[in-house]
Amino acid sequence: MTSGGYDPSNHPQPGQPYGQPPQYPQPGQYVPQQEQYQPQPDPYAPPYQQGAPAQPYGQQAPPAEPAPRYQQTVFPQAQYGGQQYGQYQPAFGVPGNLWPRFAARLIDSLIIALPLALLLNFVLMPNLTGLTGPSVSYAIIFAVTLVYYVLMEWKSGGATLGKKILGLKVVAPDGSPTVAPLVSLKRNIYLAVLIVPCVGWVAGAALMLYMAATLDKNPNRQGWHDKLAGGTQVLAA
Repeated sequence: MTSGGYDPSNHPQPGQPYGQPPQYPQPGQYVPQQEQYQPQPDPYAPPYQQGAPAQPYGQQAPPAEPAPRYQQTVFPQAQYGGQQYGQYQPAFGVPGNLWPRFAARLIDSLIIALPLALLLNFVLMPNLTGLTGPSVSYAIIFAVTLVYYVLMEWKSGGATLGKKILGLKVVAPDGSPTVAPLVSLKRNIYLAVLIVPCVGWVAGAALMLYMAATLDKNPNRQGWHDKLAGGTQVLAA
């Protein structure tokens, strides 16, 4: 018992059993120091960010989204199965204008007409008499003209010789550069009026005027014959 009423035995030091007098070291005696426990940080805990809201106990923070490495550019794709008539399809290309198409048709007509004129006048007509001569001549003109357009649009990337000169081409309804023979046949079937003697040329000119009027009012520059073929289109090559 010390002065002032303080008893060290009633207030044990850290690590001293209760009720025993404290043990004081003697001079020159080594006393080991007690290590204090230091909590170690959790290596799996997410890093603390200043200003970030605290996560509830027992729940993990959602994983951060990875930064995009590149940005992908999406280009318009051609819709297969036929395009809607009267609707512009920028994925196919720039539509050809009226006057270049008319000039290309005129060039093709001259390419076909010159060899046919020589063939009919100097080979076939002298050997045909009566009404047989004109009928056979008109049938040959129609057949050669139709075969020319179908073969060129099918085998030459959709471009006849006149279209190649003026930088034009025909594409299929799905935008393909190869026009199927049946599609090309439907597109050029109006040439059948050439079979009719005399009147056929007048009817053909009227159909071409109507064709020019329809394609000039269409945003895709498609005429009625393009619609008949399922939506073919003439583009600038």
